Amino acid sequence: MHPMDPERWQQLRPLLDRALDLSGAERETMLAALHASDPHMHADLLRLISGAARSGLADGQNATQLASSWLQPSINAETTLDTERIGQRIGPYRLTRLLGAGGMGAVYLAERSETGFDQQVALKVVRGAFATTAIRERFEHERQILAGLSHPNIAALFDGGQIPDGGAYYTMEYVDGSAITEFCDAHADTVAARVHLLLRVAAALAYAHQNLIVHRDIKPSNVLVTSGRDVKLVDFGIAKLLDASTGSVMTRAGIGPMTPEYAAPEQFRNEAITVATDIYQFGALCFRLLSGCLPYRADPDNSLEWARAVTEQEPLRLTQARALRAADVHATLQARARKHQLTRDLDAIVRKALAKAPDQRYRSMDGMTADLQAFLDGHPVSARHAGPLYFAWKFITRRRYAVAASLLAVAALLVIGTAALHQRYLAGRETDRATREVEVHTVTRAMLTDLLRAGPASATANRPTSALQALDQGTERTLHALQGNPQHRAIASSVLAESYLDLGHAQRAQSLLQNTLTTLADEPDSLHLERLQLELLLARAAAEQGDVDIARRELAAAGTMIDTLLLPSDAPERLAAQLVQAVMLMHKGTASEARELTNQLLRDYDVPGLRDTLEFAQLLRLNVYAQRFVEPDDVPKLERSWRIIAAHYGVESPAALAAQRLLLGDSLTHRAADADAVLEHQESVVRDSFGDLSPDYADILDLRCADAAHAGQHEHAEAYCRHALAIREKATEPDSVDLTNARDNEGAELMRLGRPAEALAQFELVLDARKKTLGPTHVNVFVVQIEIAQIHCQLNAIASALTEFEKAISGLKTGYGPMSADEAVYAARLATCLLDWKRLSL
Repeated sequence: MHPMDPERWQQLRPLLDRALDLSGAERETMLAALHASDPHMHADLLRLISGAARSGLADGQNATQLASSWLQPSINAETTLDTERIGQRIGPYRLTRLLGAGGMGAVYLAERSETGFDQQVALKVVRGAFATTAIRERFEHERQILAGLSHPNIAALFDGGQIPDGGAYYTMEYVDGSAITEFCDAHADTVAARVHLLLRVAAALAYAHQNLIVHRDIKPSNVLVTSGRDVKLVDFGIAKLLDASTGSVMTRAGIGPMTPEYAAPEQFRNEAITVATDIYQFGALCFRLLSGCLPYRADPDNSLEWARAVTEQEPLRLTQARALRAADVHATLQARARKHQLTRDLDAIVRKALAKAPDQRYRSMDGMTADLQAFLDGHPVSARHAGPLYFAWKFITRRRYAVAASLLAVAALLVIGTAALHQRYLAGRETDRATREVEVHTVTRAMLTDLLRAGPASATANRPTSALQALDQGTERTLHALQGNPQHRAIASSVLAESYLDLGHAQRAQSLLQNTLTTLADEPDSLHLERLQLELLLARAAAEQGDVDIARRELAAAGTMIDTLLLPSDAPERLAAQLVQAVMLMHKGTASEARELTNQLLRDYDVPGLRDTLEFAQLLRLNVYAQRFVEPDDVPKLERSWRIIAAHYGVESPAALAAQRLLLGDSLTHRAADADAVLEHQESVVRDSFGDLSPDYADILDLRCADAAHAGQHEHAEAYCRHALAIREKATEPDSVDLTNARDNEGAELMRLGRPAEALAQFELVLDARKKTLGPTHVNVFVVQIEIAQIHCQLNAIASALTEFEKAISGLKTGYGPMSADEAVYAARLATCLLDWKRLSL
């Protein structure tokens, strides 16, 4: 038996193991097929089988020992020759270092130095002792393939030629890098970092496939990564051209050249090689890089055992393999930590690529690339055969802030299906609880399905510019999907309306609730619980807008239903009704009565089962606002309210973020040490979700303004307020509450900076807007009139100042009685104005 080079042995090893495992007739069939596809391989295999018979090697036993005596002489001889070439010149190149060697040839680092031209290249030559016709043809074939490829992630071919002994060489781009596995072990600690690198390999393979080339030998040593994280796919030595019409290799290559550890099942089964083969090998590379292991428990050094595993066994799951690696005491802390970064999405992607049947894998590298990118972006992956809940969760986690508004309905429905729903059935409705939960979950599924109809692409195309717009979009789609089911529509409307109220948009909530109640007018009385929830929310929405008549009417209707249903005294519906009363007292101007009522409610309802409800969170806020000024002892109440909302909707939901902003805004004099960090986090989330022109971003600028003003930095404060006002002027409706408040804030800062004329222009706009939205007798109208009066004083327009003061004080007396606390405050300001004017006159 003459010497055999190591690469040839790697090609023949699985063939020999398989042949030894077959019976006589089956072996003859296999040999005949191999002779038709590769006569040279057939001849070498016959010699190996003959040698095995002479050495008494048992069938099925690993055959590696058989070739050891044949391999070593050729390895020793060629190693000596490879080393002796260093320093020699081949064509215009001088060989400086041996980079690597295989059965077909050796690769050197070579230099080309000419006038004005210096270049380092990788130079590959055919080994003289094994330069058979077949190997020379294969070498030339590799050179032709590389000449046709130009991609940033494929090592480029430069030139080639003949060497003195009749062999051939070619030069290609020198990649000063390490195998992708080695690079990742040293520089890529996270799963995401490794997937980014794999995407570049996938891009190179996709390009090769588009040029009708399959690589057929994807393994770590053929993917090099430089210190600058450039990824290069190398060694197209066994690549094959595809038939453009069938997508398979033009000639069947038997088991052919391959690296068994990464070979696809069809390579072991002597089947056609297609792009699916590369996809499998890339999947095996992904598995190795992400888990640190190969996809099967078999020993890859035992060719027969490994071939059986690849063709018959299901691959391990990534988490299984990583668990085995993490359990190893020698595994690094980073390796153990990566176990927790592996997800079912990644596992599904890799398992699809490793499917036994080629037609069950990805149809192209583009498909697998899309799924890997989807994993990084938080999008659903096509490899997962999951239901609507999976897609909804990916949708939420991808754009948690922007989408949370439209998905608040889903989150709140889940709450209704658990704690809140349980509370509503404490009084005599135990038999209906199971039915109610089924209905709620049915609505949830319907809403999820509808919310996903737009799909991830449209979430980018129709990106909402605010939390309100995201909620508007979700409301429209959800109610349209449920229009054929009155009960489900009523449940969804309640949750969506509560979302609007939590975001401070009572008018939208009121409109939605009124429309839903109208559609339920002819429905059966069995929807009493749904009607009760709608009536309570409508009363709250009306009260928050100061529409006392509607609030009282709806509250009376809700009260009758509560009594009819015999709800217990601590039912959350009873608390919700009391809160409407408190809101009406606040709008009436009797804050002291609202304070007294909310204090009593805190004593009555701060009990298990109620203290964690959204109703209790609203009670805490109202109790604080009823005193007009936030005291140190009240800051924990605002924080407690925020935590309840965050627990129901999620920490980064619009409602929770808005509650957190209220907490910061109302407690600036007692601000938390981490307030700046909280604002920075909110700013990052909002700008990422909606951009720089979002009203939600203006909310944060308002807080920045107030914070700077509290610190005495009024120039900075005015800049923040001016920026917020500019956003609201473009993004909100004229005379909206947010726009009016922004003008009020800007006017106040202009006053502090001694620019009264500019401030007056803003306050006059504020006054007009508040008269339209709140009515001419609302306390906030009188507040603005006082501001305008004080500006007139500063401008020495005393007559106008006295007129505005008189309007404000007269209005307070008419609306709130002669002993209003505000009257005394405003009278004191009038006196100050007159004294200042008198001093100026003197």
